Amino acid sequence: MRDAVEPREVEANAMRPPQETHQSEDQEQTTESRGSELTVASSTTNETFKPFTWKPNVGGKNIPNLEKLCRNAYENDKTFRKIIKHPKDHKSFEVTDGIIYRKIDAEHKVTCIPESNVRGRRLTELVIDQAHRIVGHLGARITESYARRFFWWTTLGPDIKAFCDSCSTCQATKTSNQRPQGLLHALPIPSTPWSSIGMDFVGPFPMVDNLDYIWVVLCRLTSLVHLIPLRTTNTAAELAPIFMAEIVRLHGLPDTIVSDRDPKFTSQFWTETHRLLGIKLAKSTAFHPQSNGVSERMIRKVSQILRTVVRPDQLDWPKHLPMVEFSINSSVVASTGYAPFELTYGYVPKMIKMIERTEYAGVQDFADKARDMVLNAHDALIRARIDQTYHANQKRRSDDKRLITGNKAYLSMENLNLPKARARKLMPKYIGPYKILSCNRENSHYTLELPEELLKRRIHPTFHARLLRPAIKNDDVHFPNREATFFYDFGDDPDKEWNVNLIVDHKHIGNTIFFDVQWETGETTREPYINCKELEALDRYLELHGVKHWRELQKKAKAPNKKM
Repeated sequence: MRDAVEPREVEANAMRPPQETHQSEDQEQTTESRGSELTVASSTTNETFKPFTWKPNVGGKNIPNLEKLCRNAYENDKTFRKIIKHPKDHKSFEVTDGIIYRKIDAEHKVTCIPESNVRGRRLTELVIDQAHRIVGHLGARITESYARRFFWWTTLGPDIKAFCDSCSTCQATKTSNQRPQGLLHALPIPSTPWSSIGMDFVGPFPMVDNLDYIWVVLCRLTSLVHLIPLRTTNTAAELAPIFMAEIVRLHGLPDTIVSDRDPKFTSQFWTETHRLLGIKLAKSTAFHPQSNGVSERMIRKVSQILRTVVRPDQLDWPKHLPMVEFSINSSVVASTGYAPFELTYGYVPKMIKMIERTEYAGVQDFADKARDMVLNAHDALIRARIDQTYHANQKRRSDDKRLITGNKAYLSMENLNLPKARARKLMPKYIGPYKILSCNRENSHYTLELPEELLKRRIHPTFHARLLRPAIKNDDVHFPNREATFFYDFGDDPDKEWNVNLIVDHKHIGNTIFFDVQWETGETTREPYINCKELEALDRYLELHGVKHWRELQKKAKAPNKKM
C-alpha cells in the first residue's frame, strides 16, 4: 500500500534532478531570507525595481563605465554639446564633473545620455537594453517609467517603444490577447455523395479479437459514416485493400480524401497508390486538426455513443460498432436536415417492423425524390456553411498583413514536445523568427524555413496563421548590431535512440544487398541487410516494390561508361 500522490507532485518529481537532496536547515533559512527580498516578479504590482546598475560588458568584451562614455561623447552630440559650452544658459540642466544632469525637481536629477556608438551599438540602446532586463521584459510603458528615473535624452520615449516592440525575447515569451488569426476557410462542398470523403483514426482501445483501433471514414456531403475496426499496427499497405473492400466496393472511388498527417496517410505507399488511382489527397497543415473538422466531430460522436453502451471492462466495444454506425447513419444531421441513409439510398432502413399503409409510388417518383433530397441537402449545407463561417469569424481576425513571403514570423510552441525536466509554464510561447517561404492567404497556410533541429523532429513546415506571430524587425539604424533572434535550446535526451524513418533505396553488391536508410535526424546512411532485417521500414520497402524477400528486389543496371 502507498499514499495517494497529487498530479502536481508527480509532475514536479519528473522535473527534479536525480541528485537533488533535501535542504539542510541552514539552506532552508537562507531560502526563507531570500524569499523576503523584493524580486521583479513580486514587484510588478507596485512597479518597484532595483536601482539601475551599469554592466560594463558588450559581446563578451569589457567597456568603460557609463560616466566615462558620456563625458567622451557629449562634444559630438548636437544637443548636449551646446549645454557643455554654455551650462549657465540652460537652467534645467546641471554640469558636474563633466556629466550633464537634467533637473526633475529640487531633489531629483537624471543623467543625460548622448548619441554615441559603443563597439558598433548605440549607447542609448545599451541603456535601454539593461533597463528592460531589470524590469523583467515588461512593456514599453513600465520600461520608460523606470528609465526616466535615472536617464534622459531627447528621443527616449520613441526609442524605448521601438526597442520593446522589436525585442525578440518579448515576442517569443509573451502571450497574445488578440483574437486568433486566420478566418474560417471552408472546404468546397462536394456536389455528389462520396465524391469527397474524410477519414481519421480513433483509439487505441482494449485489445479484443486482435483489434484495438477504429478507422472512421465518412462522406463529406451526406455524413454517412463507416466504422472499420483495425489494429494500431496496420500499415498503409494493409489499409489500401481494406479501403477497396469496405469503401470503394460500396461507393466507388472518391475524387478527394481529406485527412490529417497521420504517418499512415503520409507514407509513400499510400500516396503513390492514390496518385495512380487519380485520387487527390488533401492533408491538414501541422497542428491544425480543424482542417478535417468533420472527421473530428464524427470521432467525438462515435466515442460518445460507445461510452454509453460498452461494459465497464470495455471488452465488448467491437460488437457495438455495427449498431453505432447504423444509429449515426439513421439520425438526422442538423446541417442537411436529412439522415445520411436518406441522402445515400433515398430512404432510412428500419430496424423494427412497423405496420404501414401500402404505397405504390413509381420508380420515377422514387428517383426524383432521391435527387431532390440530395439537392436540398446541398443547399442546406451551403446555408449552414454560411452561418458557421459568419459565427466563427466573429471570434477570429484576418491574417496579419505582415505575414508575406520573405518576411519572418515566430512559431507557437503550443504543440511542440517539451524536453525532459522542463516546466510548460516556464517555456517561451514562441520560437524563431523563421523566414516565410510561401504563403496561401486564401487558406491561411504558411510555410516556414525551419531549422534542422525542428526538421529532425519531423515537424511539417506548413502552419496555420493561428500558430504564427509576425516578427517585428529590428531598426538597424537606431539599434545596430543588436541580436534580433530568440534562440532556444530544446536539448537532447541522452537516453534517446534515433529511429529509422524509412528506407529510400537499395544496391546489390556481390551476393548481398545494402539499403539506404533515412534516420529521424534526416541523415541517410548505407547499411547492410543484417542491420536492417528486423526493421518494419524494410517490410514497408518490400511492400512498396511488391516483393516478399530482398532477393526478389531487382538489381539496378549500371550506368554505361562514356567513351571519350
